Amino acid sequence: PDRKLYDTVQEAWDAEDVAAVRKAATEAYKSENVEVRQQAVDALAWFGEKTLAELTPMMVDADADVAESARDAWESALVDIESAADRLHITRMALKVVSDAETLEMVGSQFSDAASELIDEEEDEAKAQRYRVEVVQTLVDLIGDGLSSERAVQAKEIYESVTCNEWISAEEAERYLRDPDGYEPPEDGDG
Repeated sequence: PDRKLYDTVQEAWDAEDVAAVRKAATEAYKSENVEVRQQAVDALAWFGEKTLAELTPMMVDADADVAESARDAWESALVDIESAADRLHITRMALKVVSDAETLEMVGSQFSDAASELIDEEEDEAKAQRYRVEVVQTLVDLIGDGLSSERAVQAKEIYESVTCNEWISAEEAERYLRDPDGYEPPEDGDG
């Protein structure tokens, strides 16, 4: 069965059929065979941004080499996406999937960059505020989900990067969102 999966991925890749590669790679990724999973990553990487969703779970592969290949391919493909809103959406989804510190740091950095770009470049203040709320709410959710302490640490770092405020609590994040320009963090002992 592993050889057949490998060949199916290769045939779809040779045919340059992105839909077939997605389907075959998703099946191949379930294989216990490292070579088959690596083949899936390689095929998906060739299609770049079109296969980011399929590459995302592969960034946490049990095999370090497969995971690293997937991370490299994912990061390279993300660069080709011009829209900060699209990059933000993709990285938000990835933050919910990955859990190891190295991958979280890479994805978190990309999320932070996309969020800052989207918010800072928006000329309509109401839209910029909506983006800010979405970003901060995503981070508060990631911090509070309790699924990964590494994810919470990374989300706090992103929060601090995006808001230029130290993470204190979800309540303080909500205070910040009500008035980002006038927000004053509590003094020591007040929070």
